[in-house]
Amino acid sequence: MRRWNGRSLSSGELAEVYGFTDIDGSRPNFMKYYREVIQPGKPADAERYR
Repeated sequence: MRRWNGRSLSSGELAEVYGFTDIDGSRPNFMKYYREVIQPGKPADAERYR
């Protein structure tokens, strides 16, 4: 697909676009978690990113 040409995408990004889920029905998105929680040094709350 042209819109993805030349880009590196995470499974979390693709899951959001195409509706993929893990076997437990969650959609973990590590990169979003990393940008919003880990980089700024906030307390961990992984449940919000599943």
